[in-house]
Amino acid sequence: MPGAGKEDRSRSVPWTLLRITGEVVEVVVWDSDPVLPVARASDAGRVGQHGLEIVMAVAQGVEARREPVGKRSSERRRKSIGPMPIRAVQFTVPTRGGAAR
Repeated sequence: MPGAGKEDRSRSVPWTLLRITGEVVEVVVWDSDPVLPVARASDAGRVGQHGLEIVMAVAQGVEARREPVGKRSSERRRKSIGPMPIRAVQFTVPTRGGAAR
């Protein structure tokens, strides 16, 4: 995303952006690892690595793409928790270390 994304990428600090606009919730995650995520077949006996399975089950759209440094993954969905008084909100949070913005 403009601003925080460029700044954080230069320091290689992973970040997560949450944007709520109207009835749409978008979550974008960036990190410096260039390996794209791959959803695995469901396996109740597997410990961990179920995150992408869960996101794909509830999202209306999922995208992952390589960037000049690392990768960016995003998902979009309609809010299903009822009306919210906030019309739009956006914030970026470093995933590990650093201060929230």
